[in-house]
Amino acid sequence: MINKIHLADAFDLLPSIPAGSVDLIYTDPPFVTALAGLYQSWNLSNHDFEVLGDQFNRILKPTGQIAIFADYLTGLAIGNAFQKYFAFRFYFLWIKSHGQPIGKKQPISNTEMILVWKHKKAKTSDLIFNPQYETGTAYRKVHKAGNLTRKKYNGYLTENVTGDRFPTQTLFYPAKDNLPKSERIEGMPCQKSFALIGYLVNSLSNPGDLILDPFSGSGATAIACYRLNRNFICIERDPKYYAESIKRLENEMAQVNLFAKNETSIAGLNDIRPVKDKIAVFAENRL
Repeated sequence: MINKIHLADAFDLLPSIPAGSVDLIYTDPPFVTALAGLYQSWNLSNHDFEVLGDQFNRILKPTGQIAIFADYLTGLAIGNAFQKYFAFRFYFLWIKSHGQPIGKKQPISNTEMILVWKHKKAKTSDLIFNPQYETGTAYRKVHKAGNLTRKKYNGYLTENVTGDRFPTQTLFYPAKDNLPKSERIEGMPCQKSFALIGYLVNSLSNPGDLILDPFSGSGATAIACYRLNRNFICIERDPKYYAESIKRLENEMAQVNLFAKNETSIAGLNDIRPVKDKIAVFAENRL
């Protein structure tokens, strides 16, 4: 079962996963109302999220975490279903390089949330969070003594000798249309990049951990886990996407004969500067 992509319905296969065996559940489920007119069969109900909550609670380790993509309405449904077992930790906000028009009476949608959850009884100090530092400029600043709101304070020094910046909640990664052609799967509207998945897997798990993706779609989670030395269980019910994801994973594994497999193999995937620069230029032009 481990390190395989399974052709199955997640609701059928999840009960066979051993209890307390998964370190991180990372997934991008069908949204409650996402693209309802075009992809009605993709949408989940509140009851479906309750079933997922029951299974996630059973298979997740006591210090495991869940990272799940959502829009606002899906986030509400997840919160209602998960509050029985899980406590909300924080969220990332993915800002896409471009969005999808929905109608003339509302703005273009170009963001998605990634909600992070933990078991209610889990201590935050026991949870995994590996900061993916961004590159900045080193600095040294002397703050003089002063008086703030009638309270005196002494002078102090702040210094950053490496230039590294602690990550924020905001993630800048390309949407599907901006992915390399070799990475795209035709007909899959919600495909995520290896870079974005790699960032989240790196942040919330360690090498050797077991990652579950019950809605694996393009198989990008399996490939990211393979590159990052994580174990994985991926589930996809659509035969077309399953076949394509198996092909992509086999091609990835074949690369090992040509290139050494280590964590640096996706170093480029975590470089978000090109996308951030593009968005900054776009915003400047709009202004």
